Amino acid sequence: MMEIKIQCDCGQRYKFDVEPVGGSMPYEVKCPICGADGTERANAVIRERLAAEAPPPVSAPTLR
Repeated sequence: MMEIKIQCDCGQRYKFDVEPVGGSMPYEVKCPICGADGTERANAVIRERLAAEAPPPVSAPTLR
């Protein structure tokens, strides 16, 4: 579960908890004030968080 914080173009800030499915929102998110779709912004936050949490890639050993 992760907390997502979004600021809408109308200026409203809102947050919610979500369990991402396949690295993205499992449902549509709308601003509570103007009703604008915030799903893509939420997906961007999820991608950033998951990338930051991912372990660094392990390189293959080199042969000498």
